[in-house]
Amino acid sequence: MAAEDDPLKVGIELAKARKFQDAIVQFDRAIAANAQSAEAFYLRGRAYAELKKNKQAYEDLTEVVRLDPAHADAWYMRGHIQARDAKHKRAIEDFTKVIELKPRRADAHRFRGISHFELQQFDDANADFTKAIERNPKLGEAYYYRARTIRQRGELSNALPDLETAIGLNPTNPKWVYERGQIFYWMGDYDRAIADYTEAIRLDPKTQHYFNDRAAVYGRQGRHDLAIADLTDAIRLRPDLPFFRHGRGVNYRTLGKNEEALADFAEAVRLMPGYGPYYAERGEMHALLGHADLAKADLAEATKRMDDRKPNRDFFRGYVAAGNGFARLEDYPSAIERYTKALELEPDNAGALASRGNSYRRLGDLDKALADYQQAIELNPESAHAHTSLGNYYLKAGQTANAVQSYSTALSLDSKLPAAMFNRYVANFRLGKLEDLGADGRGFISAKGWREPESNYIAMIEGIVARRATGESASRAALKEALEKCDPKRWPYPITEHLAGPLSEEELLKKATDLEKKTECHLYIGLYRSAEGKYSKAIPHLRWVRDNGEREILEYPAAIVELERLGH
Repeated sequence: MAAEDDPLKVGIELAKARKFQDAIVQFDRAIAANAQSAEAFYLRGRAYAELKKNKQAYEDLTEVVRLDPAHADAWYMRGHIQARDAKHKRAIEDFTKVIELKPRRADAHRFRGISHFELQQFDDANADFTKAIERNPKLGEAYYYRARTIRQRGELSNALPDLETAIGLNPTNPKWVYERGQIFYWMGDYDRAIADYTEAIRLDPKTQHYFNDRAAVYGRQGRHDLAIADLTDAIRLRPDLPFFRHGRGVNYRTLGKNEEALADFAEAVRLMPGYGPYYAERGEMHALLGHADLAKADLAEATKRMDDRKPNRDFFRGYVAAGNGFARLEDYPSAIERYTKALELEPDNAGALASRGNSYRRLGDLDKALADYQQAIELNPESAHAHTSLGNYYLKAGQTANAVQSYSTALSLDSKLPAAMFNRYVANFRLGKLEDLGADGRGFISAKGWREPESNYIAMIEGIVARRATGESASRAALKEALEKCDPKRWPYPITEHLAGPLSEEELLKKATDLEKKTECHLYIGLYRSAEGKYSKAIPHLRWVRDNGEREILEYPAAIVELERLGH
């Protein structure tokens, strides 16, 4: 028979040309001519495998090993088909058969090791990768996977030599470079992690999780703009995945870009509508932006979706976000309930303890608040959030000097923590230490921007301090800047309007719709009039605060201090 008439040979040539469907037609002819031809079944099985037709490939390869049990290549190929279908136990059996027939075959050890790895049988996987390396020291993938098995045992530094060897064998493999970046990330070596993630992106700019993981490092370094840029690239590559939207929203929230954060959390909910934590985080943002009804609806939905399902650690973030949302809505019992749920999942989480302590403090249960703060600091003495919360306790308890010390400790741990900056600013304002205000005030505005209400309070205090220290022009400049940059829709903007001139005292007091706002109106009017030297106009306002005001606001003691300074 001439070669062009031999279907087996024609099929082989077609397969070499990657014309697999045409090759299968020829292999069909060969099998029709000789149903006992193991080679024809093998070649057709390989062609089906190339076309990802796993069922047909498996059936042909099974026929091969029935006809010729010593056909090592057929066992090997069938092992690959089993692994491709995630049938790793069966794949291990097939690769084991290959090793029995061809003990020196390194790639059989390699792929059996990968199936062991997928089944989390890490000791067996490690043994196979070691055998593969002994038989072929240039098998880079074996080093890569052995490094991953070592990493699974928590031996991060011991995993690095295998990755270095793998990358040395093939420096252009992005997966291997990325894995080394992961090791550096878990070791806390963020600069080298970023370098490896960047190289992985250069080698393969279409893999979204390379961008996502580099964003995670940027976020930990406080480089949130870079994190947002990377997550935007991840979203461009996979707009259907909600966790990239969520991650970008977290970074926007940290930068105080609340509208952008809300939009990303809303899109995460749309993409994954059954996931409770996303509702919780959107609800937290609605609460932060003053959308009370929308916040309540989201927090209720989050509570339902999380409480109706078996708790898992992924819900921790959702319970904390729900707690934050309820706290923003001043529903402190619900906030405490959510934080407690979070602590059931992570009992040693200092941040959740400190947040629960804040809600206890708001309810006036100072003993429970102090217990949570102390436990948080004991668990994590490096938690700037916990030290800030303890400072808030001291501020509430009237121990203002201790509060300043706690805020200073927090800022020594995280020099850019806005809450500690603002509250130390208020504490020093209470103590009359006006010379200590500037750095904290401007630091907060730099970190959070002008649209936050706290920035407006800082601007008003700067105006008062400037009026007392340097005169009217500096004061007017500070208040004018606040009018231009602060959010006119949010309190305490009307107070700024009054201090700067456009709004009369009578009109301002009409805008004060509750006791807290009335207290702040009288307080800032009184302080500003005192700074102007108009003491007869200042004292009635300050007395009103002392006698009728809401004592829970942070600035309340400033009225008492000023009255004492004026001899009243």
